[in-house]
Amino acid sequence: MAGVEVSFITQLQGQEPEGFAGRLKQAATEGVVNENAFPFAVEEITPELTAEALSLARQLVTPVIENPDPYRGNTIKSALGPMIDGTGTFARLAYHPGYHQAQVHMIKSAPGYPG
Repeated sequence: MAGVEVSFITQLQGQEPEGFAGRLKQAATEGVVNENAFPFAVEEITPELTAEALSLARQLVTPVIENPDPYRGNTIKSALGPMIDGTGTFARLAYHPGYHQAQVHMIKSAPGYPG
């Protein structure tokens, strides 16, 4: 989730993130929607790293969401490939956490899920 948020926001702003933010941006697509290697090793993905990723994404997203008008006309490439304008980007960002919450609910509700 944090990877898509970092990807969308940095594209809207015309920035190329580096370091941890750059790896998060890559996580939106690498090894998920394409055949490239995922930018994080399984051993790295801890609750602490997840919290850091979500915190960084929030830090980047908040000021842009609070003042979206300068970015509405910008165009980005979505994680799944289509080009979308800024307004479409904000719509996707608004629903993104809900989408993943629904995925978790479906997985946890599946027959045989250990629970």
